[in-house]
Amino acid sequence: MRGKSNPEMKARCLRLRMKKHLSLSQISIITGVSKGTLCGWLRGHVLPKHVTISLSSRTGISHRGMRKDRGAESSLHKMIVNKLSRNQIGRISEAAVLLRLVIAGCNPFLSPFDGEKADWLAETPNGNIVKIQVKACKRGRSGLPFISLTCSDGKRYMDGDFDFIIGYDLFTDVAYVWSWSELLQNRSRVTITKDAAERWGKVLVASK
Repeated sequence: MRGKSNPEMKARCLRLRMKKHLSLSQISIITGVSKGTLCGWLRGHVLPKHVTISLSSRTGISHRGMRKDRGAESSLHKMIVNKLSRNQIGRISEAAVLLRLVIAGCNPFLSPFDGEKADWLAETPNGNIVKIQVKACKRGRSGLPFISLTCSDGKRYMDGDFDFIIGYDLFTDVAYVWSWSELLQNRSRVTITKDAAERWGKVLVASK
């Protein structure tokens, strides 16, 4: 998967750059690829000076709107009375993902092995066992929410640590689903995208 994923994503980013005349920021928002990676991939592919970048006119998507549209506050988030600690947010995120796994027809359970980095193991309806890593989405003052792809020791997750990583955004009460192979081009974080929202079908059809 590693050999197939990077070239395909790189080719997609190149098409967005050369045919749609999009900026690195715009391509990053659409694809989830970090700007640092895009700088390397698209080095030498400079936009013409006369080009006016406009997602709204060229692709039907407003870049400015995507920046500001960070989702509506959920009724769950409105229930919060006191500021939550990082540990509490983490536990809420794990519980939210557990709820969704059960509703989707999976049988989740904790790993019996010490040192396991996955938060949940889940038996899918087709009988396969998948590793689920849960991350709480981080929100800054601007930009779209994102999740970190690094462990508590600051190192990036390695192949085999999880099959799927779920980013849970408490503010909107939305979970974002990515498979390991979808994140090979991301170094330290991934920005949420609509095409990853509540995509539990990826987990249900997973095969080992």
